Amino acid sequence: MVDLDPMFEVIQQDNELANISLIRNGLLGCTPTSPELATTFQCLELYHQLRWHQSSFGIQAYAKVLCVLHGAASVVDEDTVKVFEQTGIFLSACRHGIIFTCVEMLHSRELTKYPLATINKLIDVHGSNQAIRSDIRCSLSATLAASSIAQMAWAVNVQLVMNAFHGHAHNHMCQLQHHPLYLPGTGLEDFETCEHVFSSSNATAVLIRHASHIHYVQYLELHFSQWDADKYAELSCFLLNNYRQALRLISTNMAELDAYRALHPNDSLDFESWAAKELAYLKVVESEPKQDALRVMYVEELDKLARLKNALQSSPPIINCHLRQDQA
Repeated sequence: MVDLDPMFEVIQQDNELANISLIRNGLLGCTPTSPELATTFQCLELYHQLRWHQSSFGIQAYAKVLCVLHGAASVVDEDTVKVFEQTGIFLSACRHGIIFTCVEMLHSRELTKYPLATINKLIDVHGSNQAIRSDIRCSLSATLAASSIAQMAWAVNVQLVMNAFHGHAHNHMCQLQHHPLYLPGTGLEDFETCEHVFSSSNATAVLIRHASHIHYVQYLELHFSQWDADKYAELSCFLLNNYRQALRLISTNMAELDAYRALHPNDSLDFESWAAKELAYLKVVESEPKQDALRVMYVEELDKLARLKNALQSSPPIINCHLRQDQA
């Protein structure tokens, strides 16, 4: 890497874009037009080689290394450098969109310790009979069962469900048990509220990506406070629209159901038992019966034997010549 003079001068020629002038001097601007910050090509090449040989080395760690190498970490407040340690946030929200909890993720991706801490907090605040969704409901349920809050979660009847959109990536047996489409009491809820929250909070990235930790927290707090206020103001309209949607679906679907019953009067329409029967069937065929496995193995061995016989018959004969010593 090359240490440039802080007063390094870049001459911009007439009718020349700023980034062109920077590139001629070995720099790359951080924005397409009117860049205020620039990075040397040597710095970018160093990061490229580091990532090429160690893909887990993230941009936050690299930025912190640059601060240390150039003495920035020693002259700025520790709170300023702390922002490089953050990799995102983990939050929870109610079905109406109001934020419940928000946790900073540090030095890690979305690990299971964050949902466990969130579940523990939700139990403390909201008590029993909660349905909590998770993209990784299958693995999270096993982690929760082995955690220190397992007994408490079981005692207050915490139910983990998968969200509707992500749920279709799970196997069908898992969907029949935990997809909101098949769970009584979930109604029209798709459990994708957090995706809507993140879609809105992404707008704060341009403000906080280079901010100190205190301003990072302030901007997020301001954004989510305004988000909650907006959702609370719209709550009556939200509930009314959901109620109207439910009535419309009941009216439409019942008419179609009555028409089907008229055409098929002898059919049993016990819909709730259909999912249970399908789940029972999938559990039975989840593993192959031992007798069937032995039969398949026997046929495979016969096929292997036939191939070996054909190969032996098609190969040229092997002639053993034993020469007597006096003929040699």
